[in-house]
Amino acid sequence: MPEKTQHKKSNKKQSRLPVYISLGLFVGLALAYFLLPSVREFLQEFWAAFTSGDEGTAEEWVSQFGYWGPVVVVIVMVVQMFLIIIPSPLLMVMAILSYGPIWGSLILLVAVFCASTVGYIVGKYFHKDAERLLGEKQFIK
Repeated sequence: MPEKTQHKKSNKKQSRLPVYISLGLFVGLALAYFLLPSVREFLQEFWAAFTSGDEGTAEEWVSQFGYWGPVVVVIVMVVQMFLIIIPSPLLMVMAILSYGPIWGSLILLVAVFCASTVGYIVGKYFHKDAERLLGEKQFIK
């Protein structure tokens, strides 16, 4: 008779901190949107500019940042990596509409490189903390 194999269950509990952080960020952004008129206005302008499909409108919105526009795109791309609520394709469309296909692609290349580098560094130096935070079963060994 074949022996039944039993799966070992880890005694370590998976932390719920990532869920709480995500919920906290979502609630914080929702509260900021509804309670702070400047945040609401900024996000509504952003949404209107990039859903219009008009390259001029998107470019005009981004031009408010002046020479800091590409830097803002890079920083937002790095932050987006940690805050999943910002869709990466929207940032890519924003860069292409605002700076054109060549310059927008170059800015995106730099942004993705920076985001990947930051992600690698964070993973390299904090992998033990991440394993403890997210739970052992999230990692392939």
